[in-house]
Amino acid sequence: MGWFEATEGSGLILGDDPLDLTHRFLKELAELYEEGCERKPTLAEVIACLESGLKFSGSECIADLEERAVTQVTVKTKKKPKDQTFKVGDVIAIPLDKNTYAFARIMIDDRHDGMLMEIFRETSPDKSFRRSIIESGRLFSPITGARSAIKNCRWHVIRSGDQYVLSESDAKMEFRVPHFAGGRWTARRFGGKHEESRLITKEEAMQLEDTGLPCAEDVEERIKRELRERSR
Repeated sequence: MGWFEATEGSGLILGDDPLDLTHRFLKELAELYEEGCERKPTLAEVIACLESGLKFSGSECIADLEERAVTQVTVKTKKKPKDQTFKVGDVIAIPLDKNTYAFARIMIDDRHDGMLMEIFRETSPDKSFRRSIIESGRLFSPITGARSAIKNCRWHVIRSGDQYVLSESDAKMEFRVPHFAGGRWTARRFGGKHEESRLITKEEAMQLEDTGLPCAEDVEERIKRELRERSR
């Protein structure tokens, strides 16, 4: 798990696992509302849940609430641009810098596990689609992608995937998932049922990709790192 400063000089320390856990909390909260109320929660309801939790459990869990009490939680909002639409099979352009794009394709978009993407070897200063992108093959094994980066147009859909079909071998790919017993791992298909998972050793787990939910920066940095390794 990586730890990092939220913004330079802020002193706020974030981590991959805490961000994944926060994402899972919001997804599970939404699922509870969909089951019980047949809708997603409103922002006001999410704030009320957070406010209640901080009021009653904050002093037990948060370092600087030992001598202070939370009285109110507020969230600032603004009108956001229209979300970019996407679907399985779409090809995505990922800007790495001002002059370079990498390319990916959405393989699976699962409600629970998130998005699985394959990253292609070819890069270009031009983000337009060319058949050679797909023909260049994979830069590394498929990984989980940052859905929000596509929704907010950080990454751009450049080709519809209407004709895409997930291969049998890709459908059987296994990924590592932490076991409920601490320090142990299971392997299962991306988007597969948890009861279909199997226990594996730590050594086996380290050979598999995980199903964590990376931010766009994580994916972009991994692509850059792999490209540097291949250019040596």
